[in-house]
Order: sequence, then C-alpha cells, then structure tokens
Amino acid sequence: MGMEKEGKRSALIYLVSTIFARAVPFLLMPILTNFLSLEQYGYIGLYLVLCSFGTTYVGLRPDVYLMREYTHRADEFNTVRAAMFLLVFFSAIVFLPIGFFASIWFLPAEISAGLMISLVTVVSVLGACLRIIKTEFQIEGRPILYALMEISAVVIHSVLAVVFVLLVDQTWTSKVYAEISGVLVALGIGFILCRRKLFVFDSATVVRELSAGFRYLWPLTFFVGCFSVLKISDRVVISEFLGAEELGLYTVAYMYGMILGVVHEALERAWNPYFFRTYSLEGGRKRIYRSQISYFIFSALLYVVFIFIAPKVFVFMVDEKYASGADFIPVLALAYTFEGCRKVLCGYLYVSAKTGLLSVITVFAAVVNVLLNINLIPVYGLNGAAYSAAVGFFLMFSMTAMASWLHLRSR
Repeated sequence: MGMEKEGKRSALIYLVSTIFARAVPFLLMPILTNFLSLEQYGYIGLYLVLCSFGTTYVGLRPDVYLMREYTHRADEFNTVRAAMFLLVFFSAIVFLPIGFFASIWFLPAEISAGLMISLVTVVSVLGACLRIIKTEFQIEGRPILYALMEISAVVIHSVLAVVFVLLVDQTWTSKVYAEISGVLVALGIGFILCRRKLFVFDSATVVRELSAGFRYLWPLTFFVGCFSVLKISDRVVISEFLGAEELGLYTVAYMYGMILGVVHEALERAWNPYFFRTYSLEGGRKRIYRSQISYFIFSALLYVVFIFIAPKVFVFMVDEKYASGADFIPVLALAYTFEGCRKVLCGYLYVSAKTGLLSVITVFAAVVNVLLNINLIPVYGLNGAAYSAAVGFFLMFSMTAMASWLHLRSR
C-alpha cells in the first residue's frame, strides 16, 4: 500500500511539473506570435525538424537502457551512467558533419546551414546529458529533483525568449539561444545535485559498458529516427509545397495540438518505472493490464473534453494571423491521443528485448505517413498534413497493441 501511495505521489509530481513546463511556452504564444512573423515561425519549425534527429542520434536516447540496467544491477550503475555520457560525446562528433551536409540540402538558402546545425548539435548534447540525470532521478524515485530540473529549464528558456525577442532580435535564433540558456541552467543544477556520483565509476569497464549500451540502443535509433520522420515529415512537405508562412501557421497549431501529448508524456514519467517494477511481481501483469484499460478510458474522455475547449481558447491566445490553425487542432490532438496510448504498451517489447520489432512497426508507419503527406498536402493543404499525422500515429498504436497482445499470449 505504501508503494502504491508513493507511486501516486510521484505520478502527481511528474504530471504537475511536466504540464507546468510545457504550459509556460504555450502561455507565451500571444507574445511570440505577435512579434514573430509566420516566416520566422516556419524557420522554428525547420529547427524542430532537425532537433528531432539530433535528439535521436546524439546519445541514442539512453532513457530505457538506464532504467533497464538499474533494475538488474544497481551496484554498477555509476559505470553505466559514465558510459552513456561518453556515448553522447562520440555520437555528437559523428552527427555534426552528417547533419551539416543534410541541412545544406534541406534548408532554404536564406538560413545558414552551419549556424542551424551547430545550434541543433549543442541543444542535442545538452538535452541528452540532462535526460541522463533526469532519468536517474526517475528510477531512484526522486520526482521533486526531476521537477526542479524540468521547471528551471523551461522558466529560464521562456523568460529569456521574451527578452531576446522583444529587445534583441525578432528571429528564430533568439528563441533557440533562450532554449540553450535554460538547459544549461538545469544541467548545472543536475551536476551539482549528482556531483558525488558522476565521477565515481570503474574506468576499466566503462568501454565495455559503452559497447553494451551502443548495441542495445542502436536498433532503437531506427525506431526513434523513423518516429521523428513520422512527426516531422508533414512540415518538410509543407515547406516544400506551401512555403514558410504556411509552415509557420501549421507549426503553431501543431504545438497546441500537442498539449494532449504533454499530458501523456507526464504520465509516462511515472508509468515506465511502475511498469518495470511491477511486471516481474506475482500478479503484476494483471495489475498492469487493468491500469492500461483505465488509461485508455481516461485518454478517450480527456480527448473529448480537450477538443471541445481547446479550439475556442486557441483563437484568444494567438495573433489573428494564426487563428485559422484552430481547424487542425482536433485531428492533431487525436494523433497524440493514439501516441499516448501506444506508450503504455511499449514496455512489453522492452522487457522482451524486441526493440527491433518496434523499429519495424515505426518504419512501416513512417513510410505510410510520408506517402500520405506527399499525396495529400499538395491537394488538401494543411488538412492533409493533419490527417496524415493521425493515420500514422494510429498505425503505430494498433500495431504495437497487436505485438504486445502476442507477447502476453506467448507467456
């Protein structure tokens, strides 16, 4: 009973801190949309596209690996953590030149590819290091420290974004420099809190741990990379066929539609540790199953409430030139409802080391999504992009559900 009470307390802290961290940027939208043009928001959309790949391949997203290893061998965790920091460093060296040549092809001529990819790499490195420390707070059951880092990053980012945009430069770079500043502050807090553990590890085995971590995480990069394609291919096609201003409009609407994704992300912070702790316990799988059914019902009700309220609030939050984006919010919110439900099913594939199957599912959904974007956006405009996103996320959810069901049947 005490463990369940503690789990609910942690879930509440994760939920409140994550919603707060994601809500502050939304509350700043009236200011930023008033001073940043549609074109500049379009460039922010392109920056977010590159960040999707940067955060995938810099550090290889070590969250799940750290949780898995801590469960099995907490006494060696310091060395595992050190290996993950090394992985961030080496993967950044590889990503930077590849990202630069890709961005030359990808970005419009008026944006400096060197500046863009340098900023993306810096944000990706800092974000990966921050993720390592936040993950440790998760698995150690220290949600307040997690919340401290989460909130400090977003508050500094948001305050400086307003200052930079109003007083320095009304361009996409002002927002990015503010983001870097916020992550640096949060990372500094994390290093101070963990300073007694970060540099205590077995240097003789750290290379072995680096190799083991790479072997586990590398297949997942196909999953995360294709997932990034699924999330951002619409903006690439919009930029190509409709231009930067339409991309800016869609980017703002997409950010608002992701609010449901923020709620699911917050709950996932508590769900993953709970899943790994409970799965191997007697009767644990039945408890997990009941929790998942409750979660799906909650998600459906939340979606109905959201689409009734959100479009009405949106038009009051943004400058009038962005108001037509409210039309896309219900479909984008549906996409992130499917994604939130998918996340609570993935644990079955993680514990059985079927990360390759996750990659296959995501590759298929991403290919379908890209084909839909290419065919629908030129004809139906931004509506085509929103419906393509919903179909892609639904495919991922339904295929993951089937794979999880087959896993349970085999036990």
